[in-house]
Amino acid sequence: MSDKVFTDSHSLAKFIVLYYLPFIVTLLLVPGTSSLAQQPTAWTEKLFTAYFQATPRKAMDANPSAFASNPKELAKLKRDSVLLYKGIALLAENETGKALIPLRKAAAGMEHVVSNNAEWYLALCYLRLKQLDQAEYRFHLIAEKEVHPFQDDAEMVYQYLLGMRGRR
Repeated sequence: MSDKVFTDSHSLAKFIVLYYLPFIVTLLLVPGTSSLAQQPTAWTEKLFTAYFQATPRKAMDANPSAFASNPKELAKLKRDSVLLYKGIALLAENETGKALIPLRKAAAGMEHVVSNNAEWYLALCYLRLKQLDQAEYRFHLIAEKEVHPFQDDAEMVYQYLLGMRGRR
């Protein structure tokens, strides 16, 4: 009788992804602890660069037809979309402090469509500004939302930030 824990390659792959991938990403982003001792916050910029993309993802719960019948909601969606893209543009131009204001507004303004993306970019802002407690909190919130388009990425960054707590 064999004591196999994994019955197929899919189970093994799932186990590796769930339990070891955050550590592998950590090793790839921060090659050695000696470089951390010399540059204690350089890893935050590497982490930001690894996850920043200038094009937001489509929200999983986005339903533009729901806004067609209500002009007030459509105007709010347009306004918050402009705030989101302004925040992303400022992040891309390394104007991270200025990006906080429009991203905070966009994250709070809409409950579904735009705010999902704005929450992610706001968390990246806090990471780049080295406001690590706020970044960790935001990434954790996103990771806990089952329909968030950045849920998996947020979980990775959150686990990484937890692992780096003692080195901050």
